[in-house]
Amino acid sequence: MYARRRSLAAHRTPLPAAPVVIAGVAVALLALTGCASSDKAPVADSTKALKVVTSTNVWASVVSAVGGDKVNVSAVLSDPSADPHSFEATPAVVLDLSKADLILVNGGGYDDWALTTIASLPAAPPVLNAVDLSGLDTGEGFNEHVFYDLDSVELIANKVAAELSALAPADGPTFTANATAFTAGLTALKTRAAAVGADHPGTKAIATEPVAGYLLADIGLQDVTPAGFSQAVEADAEVSVKDLADTKNLLSTKSAALLFNNIQTSGPVTDELVAAAKAAGAGVIGVTETLPAGITGYTVWIAGTVDAVSAALNA
Repeated sequence: MYARRRSLAAHRTPLPAAPVVIAGVAVALLALTGCASSDKAPVADSTKALKVVTSTNVWASVVSAVGGDKVNVSAVLSDPSADPHSFEATPAVVLDLSKADLILVNGGGYDDWALTTIASLPAAPPVLNAVDLSGLDTGEGFNEHVFYDLDSVELIANKVAAELSALAPADGPTFTANATAFTAGLTALKTRAAAVGADHPGTKAIATEPVAGYLLADIGLQDVTPAGFSQAVEADAEVSVKDLADTKNLLSTKSAALLFNNIQTSGPVTDELVAAAKAAGAGVIGVTETLPAGITGYTVWIAGTVDAVSAALNA
């Protein structure tokens, strides 16, 4: 399943080893510092910004759009070299989570370290799980990258507004208004994405990983990544010579007009596919799992990808 995907297995450039938390240290730390209450009672100091912790800066951007200056948002993962699938929480992360008024995780196997850490807290704050809230079918073949699913992001934004309103009722109207404005932007993005696809019906694409799969569907692109290639990635196995050749052939024969490449992973497989795409004149669309440097807004980030697709197809 995609939920167990670790990005092209032996072909990806290894990431720096993540620090390991010793359970006893974490427990001792929490015993000294205390934790947030697990209920959803309003915070005592209504003038103090709510503290929200998210697993990645993508979800932090959603919370910031809804909470505005009424929330203090921090993301555990913002570094593009960090793999959310294999990250392990440090004592500092444990402490940060323990002091949160609200936590937002992706779920679906994407950031299990967060759920494991939260479960170890003596009294965990309220936790929102994006995959659970999305209502998507998490059966075989599920793509856990729901932060590229605009419908899911809309659901999560509205849920964030409701949770923040429960914690700070006086600011509820502000959270609701912010969520309404944010989701209006998502609706505009969906219209914009669909228009690109309508201008180029039947366009086929290949993806090195299923990261932006939901956005491909919103645009109306047909993902023709060979099953053998996808299954190797899905199983965290080495891509066979045949599967790689089949995938490259779709580019060299111009059967696929676009290659979506996760630029946060690299290695011989992705390098060969990017080279094949460029040689064939296919568009190479870089996608990421965290916000790129200099980008803080979710809709700006997604709009950039949609615009890149449009530019590549109109070149």
